[in-house]
Formats: sequence, structure tokens, C-alpha cells
Amino acid sequence: MMLRRVICVWIFVLCALAIALIGVDNFLRKHSYRQGHDISQWLRILGQNSDDPLRIIKTQRFDKYGLVEFEVPLSYDLMSNYDFFHRKGRAVLIINDRAVLPYDGRSLNGNLLIGTGLDEFKIGMNKVQAQLSIYSMDMKDKPAITAYGPAIQFIVTNMPPSPALH
Repeated sequence: MMLRRVICVWIFVLCALAIALIGVDNFLRKHSYRQGHDISQWLRILGQNSDDPLRIIKTQRFDKYGLVEFEVPLSYDLMSNYDFFHRKGRAVLIINDRAVLPYDGRSLNGNLLIGTGLDEFKIGMNKVQAQLSIYSMDMKDKPAITAYGPAIQFIVTNMPPSPALH
């Protein structure tokens, strides 16, 4: 009688474990980071059919705080909904061929703002471009697929800003 109970408990535990493993596998397939899309498809989704969603379209400089923001036509809300700010991927700035982990913000029109500190730039001409990386599920720290926008020239001077601009 005791052996029968032990066997029943073990069968129950094994069944529960099998159901849990099947559920985790189905969950991972359903919530795959890429969700069956390649990088060009993700750019169409996140860029809301923009011709070049990683093209920097606007630059704002906040000298008082030592910050610069670059606007790209990726939807901030869609990036947030698809969890592209932390788990699934990341938009970063490439400044003079060096990746800089920025802060993200939302412009008034819903586009993504990618910002960083002025101290990331050298005095003079700087090459800046946006990059979108989508991580693989098994290697979060290493991007699985990546796209780059066209580079722009950004000039930094050590001159104080004009009072007329404030």
C-alpha cells in the first residue's frame, strides 16, 4: 500500500514536470525575441514604414545639462511594447566608431530619442549613427542581428552657447 502511494506521487511529480517543461518550451517559442522576423522586418514594424528608420532626423543639444539627443523615426511606443529597451534588444549610438549605451526618450511625435552626454564626443567633427540590435534568446549580451543607420557629422565646440538660443 505504501509503495503504491510512493509510485503514484512519483508519477504525479513526473507528469507535472513534463507539463511544466512543455509549457516553458511553448512559451519561449511564442515569446521568441525575434518572433520569426528578420532585421528588415523589425525595422519596418518599429519604423512604421519609414524609408530609413535608423536615419538621424533631428538633433537637440542641452548645454545646460551637457546632453545631446538624436531623434530617429522608430516608434518609442512600439519599442516599449515589444520590450526593445532592455530584454529583447537595444538602440545605441555609434560615436566615432565606438558604441555608446544611451538613454532613451520619447519625442512629442512619438519617435525615439537616443541621448547621451556631451562628454562622449571629441571637440571638432564627430561621426554619429544609430544602431538597432536584437538579441538572441540564449546570448543576451551578444546581439544576434544588427542594423545601422547612415552616419551624420556632428560638430562639438568648446565655445559657450549663444545667449540668444536660450
